[in-house]
Amino acid sequence: ISHASVDKNWVRTLAENLHNFGLEVWFDEWRMGPGDVLVHELDKGILNSLSGVIVVTEAAMSRPWVMEEYAAMMTRAVEGKQRIIPVLLGTAEMPAFLASRLYIDFRNADGPEYEAKVMQLVRALKGERPGPPPRIKLTDDTKYLPTGAFTCSLTINQDNVVFTNHLDKTTEHKPHGLSYASLERLLELERQRKIRPGLRERGQSGSPLHASLLEAGAELGRAFLAGEAGRALNQAVDEAVAAGVTVSLGMEINHDLVQLPWETIRLPQTSGLYSAPLILHPRVDLYRKAQFQGKMAIHTVPGPLRVLVAIGSPEAQNPRGELLDYELELSKILDSLQEAMRHELAYVRILENGSLEAINEALNAQQFHVLHISCHAMPGYLILEHENGKERKVSAEELWQKIVIGNKALPLVVLAGCATALPEIVQAKPETDSAPLPGLAMSLICHGCPSVIAMQASVTDRYATLLSEQFYKALATHEKPDPLSALSYARRTVEEKRLKDPELTELAEWATPALYLRTQSMPLYEPKEHFEKVETLPEPGFDEGVVVRRVGEFVGRRREQRQCLSYFNDKEGCGILIYGMGGVGKSTLSAQLLHKLAQEKWDIVSVFGVLDVDKLLSAFGMRLFSICLAEERSEKDPCRQISTILRRPDIDWQERFTLLYEHVLRQRKIAVLLDNFESNIDETTGSVKDETLGLLISHWLRRPGQSRLAITCRYVFNLPDESHGRLSALHLGPMSLAESRKLINRLDGLKKLSPDELRRAYEEVGGHPRALEYLDALLRGGEARFKDIEEKLIKAIKKAGVAEPGKWTKQYKADLDKALAETITLAADDVLLKQLLALIAPVPLAKELLVGASVYRVPVDED
Repeated sequence: ISHASVDKNWVRTLAENLHNFGLEVWFDEWRMGPGDVLVHELDKGILNSLSGVIVVTEAAMSRPWVMEEYAAMMTRAVEGKQRIIPVLLGTAEMPAFLASRLYIDFRNADGPEYEAKVMQLVRALKGERPGPPPRIKLTDDTKYLPTGAFTCSLTINQDNVVFTNHLDKTTEHKPHGLSYASLERLLELERQRKIRPGLRERGQSGSPLHASLLEAGAELGRAFLAGEAGRALNQAVDEAVAAGVTVSLGMEINHDLVQLPWETIRLPQTSGLYSAPLILHPRVDLYRKAQFQGKMAIHTVPGPLRVLVAIGSPEAQNPRGELLDYELELSKILDSLQEAMRHELAYVRILENGSLEAINEALNAQQFHVLHISCHAMPGYLILEHENGKERKVSAEELWQKIVIGNKALPLVVLAGCATALPEIVQAKPETDSAPLPGLAMSLICHGCPSVIAMQASVTDRYATLLSEQFYKALATHEKPDPLSALSYARRTVEEKRLKDPELTELAEWATPALYLRTQSMPLYEPKEHFEKVETLPEPGFDEGVVVRRVGEFVGRRREQRQCLSYFNDKEGCGILIYGMGGVGKSTLSAQLLHKLAQEKWDIVSVFGVLDVDKLLSAFGMRLFSICLAEERSEKDPCRQISTILRRPDIDWQERFTLLYEHVLRQRKIAVLLDNFESNIDETTGSVKDETLGLLISHWLRRPGQSRLAITCRYVFNLPDESHGRLSALHLGPMSLAESRKLINRLDGLKKLSPDELRRAYEEVGGHPRALEYLDALLRGGEARFKDIEEKLIKAIKKAGVAEPGKWTKQYKADLDKALAETITLAADDVLLKQLLALIAPVPLAKELLVGASVYRVPVDED
């Protein structure tokens, strides 16, 4: 097995699996020992092997040793002496001869999928071929099953049930209908769906919701599938299992029955028992087939996978910015697509404003495969926001009018809000029909959307997040990126995780997401065709030292973001001062603001720390020069000439600024970030230390043109001529408990604390984000989630006189793990704890934080 050393752990597991299946494996750790000559042993391994496996990753394809092994094996393969099988563990550019061979794709394979890939590799190494599926005779004539998925349909009305199999053979029967007992079971399901996880009644074990879903599915099966049509469906599923194919089952439901939980339905068995829910069957992909008139136009969107994410969070729902956990959902989407994005196989755009107008503008500007909307919702309505943050109730009609754009494809809409699949209920009137209006999902389908994923009931943030992660992973990495197979995979994968993880037991929400299709599920794009280059929006560049969290890592502060944007878009404004204690998130908030402004075509200039006039103007000049190069401006262009003049300290600063104002600031929208500006303030007087710098900033605020200043500082300060009053001031205080909990959810050390310990950590830290990140790093032995936190912690430990902080943090973690294993209390007089407190004393708040970290207080017996 040829591989890069960085992939050793994964390869070792693969080698053990192949060994267990009876194969003789040459793996370097098993075949070489001290004193062996590396080259000779590798030669023996290659010469004595009938097959060679190359583990393809970006690291492997760049290692000389791996490429030498590949060359030797390829020579033997050309001579017919050896078989080469590429195994894809990551995405990398392969040599042409290697790329021409069929490979086994282990990327993102886990659990049963990984086991299936191992078996595929074992069969290949043994020289076995898959061969065609067994021929299964359907009738007494000579017809055999066609290849590919079985496309079937199930139509359910009050008076009859009709099943059409993949050979267009129709079977029907009259349903028994819902009994009083059935209605009671369905009402109990509705009750269970409204109970929040964690509020389980005493004495209950497992998941009451899961049990209620199974009972409801059995009742629906008894009421509607007990008959000829149900038996025909059962037979089709059995035939698909035997043939190794999938049943694509479209359910068309009469509008009187559409609100029933059809995603729970189970097939009655001959013994009177019920099978597992159809929607969880490994060979059944179930969806809701839309009822509509007319034909559908097909517009194709080339790859890569393109996803537009909109998050609605009006102020009325969260006056302190305490959103649903959208940040975590967004982070999971980005994580699942990170590898694909790195290799330009996926593109994600996140809208900072969750308004209908922002969504419409983005869809008009670019083509996407998926529009993902996260927000509160109710039957028939989404709760989005106006651009000013006020709540906006969006009806189904308003939604489709804005997102279904003529002659522009939008293959899939994901409505992650609660009850987005349910129809709107109208109050009955004597003179009108009281039938429910089409819900959001069906309304979109009827007006041109090929596919919509929506929710049949309320859905927890955590389940929605887990589902989104697996769904987008499937769309980006699977061979057939169609919504039906991707959702089926995601649903089953999350359910498998739930059954294995006690912490997920209560998330039995597998029947909540539903897929609506106008026609058969089609791939969103063709992975094997040439991908078009996506015109990405500009990303702001930041001066070294500015703390930047990627989109999706930033937590909360939604209200403050809106305030900052309103200040920047104020025609009479000059800029904003964001002030507050160190580490509270001023730089991160500023970076988030500038990211949004860059998407709105603003140019960005940023400087950090100690400044003078020349440094500030020179930084502006360098950024202006970069812009001119990107816009291919000639050397005689005024902007390009000014970019050079700004970097000349021999020219008076006032002359340089006058030219800048006349030829640049008046014409272009430019956001200028002065980060960590407290380095330039005299704490005694509250004024700028460098008088000339103070005059320049004062001058700038009086003549900003279309530019705006964003200044982050630990405290307010004074400028000449009282010009500091022109800055809109925003005090950034501590994060709320809800926002802190969301941040903690990304910090592995803190995440393990109990609820009481989390609250204590929050209260002692005071909602201070960087202090929480420091505490997390301490609990993890110096290993921080964000590199800047780790660097600052190590710097503080060095300052305390520790020569090798890396060894200290590792030993600290090892000692604590040992103490916990032996259930020893780390009391205040413990020698280790005293040493730790002495070492971390220079870190702000660290001494108090460590004392308050009760996670390391282990209870002992009274004796």
